[in-house]
Amino acid sequence: MRYRLWTYFLVTPLFILSMTGVLRAEQGWQTGLTLLADRDAVDSPNSAGLQLDLETHFVYGLEASRRFEFAGRGWTDLSFGLSHERYPDAKSNNRLYLDAEILRTLPLDHPFWTQLRLGAQARHASGPDGEVFSRLRLSTALRFAPAPRQTVQLRARIGYREQNDLNTFQGYDQREYLFDAMHMWGSKDWSRRGTTTLYAERRDAEAAKFSYNEFGLRLAYNQRLDPDTNLLAKMTLFARDYDAGGRYDERFQVRLGIEKGLAEQLDMEAYLGYETNNSTNGQKSYNGGLLGVMFSVPLKWPM
Repeated sequence: MRYRLWTYFLVTPLFILSMTGVLRAEQGWQTGLTLLADRDAVDSPNSAGLQLDLETHFVYGLEASRRFEFAGRGWTDLSFGLSHERYPDAKSNNRLYLDAEILRTLPLDHPFWTQLRLGAQARHASGPDGEVFSRLRLSTALRFAPAPRQTVQLRARIGYREQNDLNTFQGYDQREYLFDAMHMWGSKDWSRRGTTTLYAERRDAEAAKFSYNEFGLRLAYNQRLDPDTNLLAKMTLFARDYDAGGRYDERFQVRLGIEKGLAEQLDMEAYLGYETNNSTNGQKSYNGGLLGVMFSVPLKWPM
């Protein structure tokens, strides 16, 4: 029952903030639907056990968010989400997610650091056989601007994931520790934007075979082609070293896509890519092409 207590612990203050901050919010709730079809890496059962592979993946989601402005004291973003993931050929991975998140930013009167960010995220997942896991993450970040149109952020995040061992498998309850450094830049007219992120993460699970150290790099680039169209490019690379079983993974992913406003109430993002995972465990090695399309539909009504 700890996961429920943790979720309530986060959701309750979020609800209080949303109620007490209404008079300070310049805009109402922003809501929207998301429809996604792509390929995702999941474990699928076969004659030899669980094979990690790319499977067709659908997501249907609803999200509501609101920003609360505090004159001269930063802002707070509050969001809630409900989404359903479906894998037609790997149904045991189907999930229903409940999410809540809060992000608080504070400007700093400091000659070097310009902003402090405090965040909290809660997620609860259910599957075909009932509850799967609950996770809580807390983060803090400091930002500074080394040059015009550039921002550097240093972030630390801790988390805990509680697995329902009866319906999945034992030993996956885990603590998370992550540190990342991000650099963002933009052109003079902001038609071009790029982000580089280096990170190190430790997952400390109850069973050593699920515990690992991970080091990675993420690159993202955005080029505005016209007011309604953006070109997107992303690359991810990481190495993951497990504590037990002699498993070591190296994963690489690259994607090239386009983001297009099709109508006032309809946005689309489509991409092509490639992903490979080289592992010392043969059941965890795979490679294949990526193809995805996502539609976002903003919802408008008085809220």
